[in-house]
Amino acid sequence: MIPEHARDIKLLYPQINWTDQIVRDYMLFSQLVRETSIGNTGDLIICDSGIIESIAHSVVFEVNPRFELIEQLTHQKYDIIFICDYTTVPLVDDNVRETVPILRAKLHQTIMKLAIRLGYDPIVLRGNVDERTSSVLKVLKKPKSRIVNYGQFRKKYKNISSM
Repeated sequence: MIPEHARDIKLLYPQINWTDQIVRDYMLFSQLVRETSIGNTGDLIICDSGIIESIAHSVVFEVNPRFELIEQLTHQKYDIIFICDYTTVPLVDDNVRETVPILRAKLHQTIMKLAIRLGYDPIVLRGNVDERTSSVLKVLKKPKSRIVNYGQFRKKYKNISSM
């Protein structure tokens, strides 16, 4: 499990400005490093937030998403992407997550657009924790044919800079 690391950063640096280019670059680079280092173990990896989410934040915050960084570094494609429907999942204001409704909607829409442009078919999760967990387990229990090989993953990043 790769937990969302924004929370740890916010605790260490409460004054951090999430829209600064250097902060967005760090978030992307550190996520790439974490996924790659754990991905080399061959184990199942679950990311609370991933590269697509990091790019979406940069796009929404109007900061350069640094597609070239992803192109230069090796990033293994995701097998499945689950996205929580923000309208049905209550969000606790922990002073880290974005709680402004318009911003949450824009982030959700941007994540969905990015995932689709990259060739994914995101699975939207709704309901309480038990319902979402049940939905995930049903997908994971399906035969491997449900997990599609999307091919030239890194090349697809070049086609999304027009967001």
